[in-house]
Amino acid sequence: ADQIHEYLFEKDVKLLVSDVEMPGLPGTKVCKMLKDSLPDLKIILFSNIPERDLMRASEQSKADDWISKNTKPDEWIRKVRAVLG
Repeated sequence: ADQIHEYLFEKDVKLLVSDVEMPGLPGTKVCKMLKDSLPDLKIILFSNIPERDLMRASEQSKADDWISKNTKPDEWIRKVRAVLG
């Protein structure tokens, strides 16, 4: 987790797209940790879990938005643009 934080801070990353279900540290936990320390970092969570659960997980972890893996690519692009402003 410390390596992720260092990399994002040093490289001035503007957007992180993270899967919710990852081995080791879940994307929701990574998101919550990063939003607490890097509030300007935009984070979109994605997953193939039911959309209702994905929306709840995104809200609870302070993500800026969420995308279902079943979403078409043009919707991914629209959401990324909306999050980045």
